[in-house]
Amino acid sequence: MSRVCEEFGCVPSVAARELTEDPERRAVAIMELRAYARTKAAIDAAQKPDDEPTGPMAEWVWRVKAERMRQRKADRKRKAGRG
Repeated sequence: MSRVCEEFGCVPSVAARELTEDPERRAVAIMELRAYARTKAAIDAAQKPDDEPTGPMAEWVWRVKAERMRQRKADRKRKAGRG
């Protein structure tokens, strides 16, 4: 609840209502996506490996980056095969 209050600038009663009345847990999903975006920005801005954040969110960012690179490589191969 504290994280919801901090992230969205609301009082605990509003955060509690948001967490209990939304079965899709949209607030939590938004918080996760915002954390991903902040972590990705920090990784992209890092000047050296020691500057990069670590932890589960950073691992998620690296998994997504790796998958995107695999997809781009597959797309290039597919396009080259058509030409």
